[in-house]
Amino acid sequence: MENRRRHPRIYRPVQVHYRYGQEQYSEFTMSLSMGGLYVKTPRPLEVGSIFLLNFTLPDLRHDFHIRGQVIWKKFLEDEHGPPGMGVKFMDAAEEDRRALLTYLGLSQMTRKGY
Repeated sequence: MENRRRHPRIYRPVQVHYRYGQEQYSEFTMSLSMGGLYVKTPRPLEVGSIFLLNFTLPDLRHDFHIRGQVIWKKFLEDEHGPPGMGVKFMDAAEEDRRALLTYLGLSQMTRKGY
């Protein structure tokens, strides 16, 4: 099977907060990359929905405020994971991009045993 992913990802739960309409949500990620994240939720938003994500990564003192757009969703658990939605980062600030790159780099080194 061909891997179409553009960015390496880490599989670590990170709590994310977001608001859509009048509803506020607090969920956990299944994976995270430079391009976006997979939010584990039984209530995925509609594909195309745009909203502001807020999160902090473990061991990194940086508050992220990044706009995201839902690019896929699923309601049933399968071999790829639980119900949730794929969120693409949009217009991330340079400071957020640098902090995320640093965190992902450190996480990859840790996972490889460095």
